[in-house]
Amino acid sequence: EKLSEVNEVRYLGHFLTADGKDDKDMTNACRQLYAQGNSLIRKFHMCTEKVKIKLFVTYCSQFYCAQLWRFSKTDKSYRKFSVEYNNVFRFFLKLPKDAQGRPCSASGMFVSRNVKSFQEIMRNLIFKFRCRLNVSDNDLVKAVLFKNVADRSKLRKHWNELILMQGTDGG
Repeated sequence: EKLSEVNEVRYLGHFLTADGKDDKDMTNACRQLYAQGNSLIRKFHMCTEKVKIKLFVTYCSQFYCAQLWRFSKTDKSYRKFSVEYNNVFRFFLKLPKDAQGRPCSASGMFVSRNVKSFQEIMRNLIFKFRCRLNVSDNDLVKAVLFKNVADRSKLRKHWNELILMQGTDGG
C-alpha cells in the first residue's frame, strides 16, 4: 500500500510541516495564550496582584512542545508571541503606561514581580529538555546524541544559540 504524502500533520499536539517551520504551532499557542489570558482577566479581575501573578504563571506560562520550535530572535512569529505574552501580563495586572503613553518596560515588569519572561521560559524549557535527552537510556536518543551526529545537528546548534542568548527582546 502506498503512503500518501501530506504537507502537514498534527502529532501529539505539535504541527509537523513539510517546510519544517513552526509558525502554525506558534500561531496556535498564541491563540491559546490570548484565550487563557482573556479568561483570567474576565474571571479574576478583582483579585490581588499576588494572586493574579500566581494565576498567570500557572495558566499562561506553560507552552506544550515549545522546546521543539525552530526560531531565531528575529522571526516574526517568535517576536509576536513574545509581545503577546508581555501584553497578556500587562492587561491582566492592569499595569499603567508611562508619561508618553507607552507600555511599561517588559523586563522591568517581570523582574520586579519575580516572574519569568518568555525568553527565560524558552531557555529553561530547552535546557531541561537537553538535560533529559543527555541522561536518556533510549538507544535511538543515544545514537542521535553521539558526538559526531550531535555536532552536526541543526536543532542542537539552534538550542545552543538560544540557551546562550543574552538580553531579552519583546514589547
